[in-house]
Amino acid sequence: MSRLVRLFALACVFALSAAVPAAADDPYTVRNIHVDASAVSASEALNLAISQGRPRAWQTVFRRLTRQTDWAKQPQLDDLNIQRLIRSYTVANERKSTTRYTADVTYIFNQDQVRRLLKNTGVGYTDTVAKRILIIPMAPGYNRMSAWNVAWNNPKLLNGTVPLVMPVGDAQDQVALSKLNFEKATWKSVLTLAQRAQSNEVALLLLEGGKVRIHHLSSTPISGEAITDIPVAGGLGAATASVQNALEDYWKMRAAVDFSKRLRQTVTARFDSLSDWLSLLGAFNTVPTVVSVDVVAMNTGEARIGVTYAGGLDAVQDALGRAKVTLSQDSGVWSVRTGAPMPTSPATSPQ
Repeated sequence: MSRLVRLFALACVFALSAAVPAAADDPYTVRNIHVDASAVSASEALNLAISQGRPRAWQTVFRRLTRQTDWAKQPQLDDLNIQRLIRSYTVANERKSTTRYTADVTYIFNQDQVRRLLKNTGVGYTDTVAKRILIIPMAPGYNRMSAWNVAWNNPKLLNGTVPLVMPVGDAQDQVALSKLNFEKATWKSVLTLAQRAQSNEVALLLLEGGKVRIHHLSSTPISGEAITDIPVAGGLGAATASVQNALEDYWKMRAAVDFSKRLRQTVTARFDSLSDWLSLLGAFNTVPTVVSVDVVAMNTGEARIGVTYAGGLDAVQDALGRAKVTLSQDSGVWSVRTGAPMPTSPATSPQ
């Protein structure tokens, strides 16, 4: 083996073991966890308060990323292991005395550490940015001034894990809104409304007695039932919260990746230099659905690598493209190189 190839192999080991720093951004940032603790000294009260907030922050992150049906699978971690998942924290509204400490704490989790934990435990999750859903409250038709519609004008509801947007409701919208029938609505019925809202999915929300019926419409076929009934109780505020949770869980159900089901694809990597090779490996390391990359064979300027991943290979392809790396297929042979992808027809994931 030549000296250059040995250098490439050593660089491979280094790159695969190195973690890429995570960005301090939602959904891995948990804000405004209120803590309040007392102890024999100011420093002990501070440490106790911060430690009390960590489990709540961890639960918040886990529930953001996973489906409600998987919440019981949350890894039960001790304080030391939760600390290892957290990059840093900041405090606001801090108040302290010689024996007591209170504050609102923001915990910033290390996304790579959290992803690794969820992959290893086999819990399906998604941390991709959800596209907005246009919601149309109906009771039984749409009325901009109805209590059901007004109840949705709440930033906490509209700016959740899945961003929701409401119709403009002006004269142009009214043409389509006045004709809507909950049971018979099709994508064509809401197309103009969705285009104005810059959304490719619509949820009609029919308030009916003690339940809200959700009719999902999309520009592309949707997996799962198109109409879902959500039982609600406790007034409009409770109803909106229940529906928001249902919409978020429905999106997670479709977007979450099941890491207990893994596929492997052999890919030919082509590169011009050591830095080029490291860039390729580093790009794979940033893809959340890639479980591992191993070198099968290597020569100067080319290597065959085995990529183990969960979900679809198209998701890996898209993520690499954002890192300016092209994963492409030609006559059934997959290859990867640095450089932004050229506009081509979507590749098909292997079965």
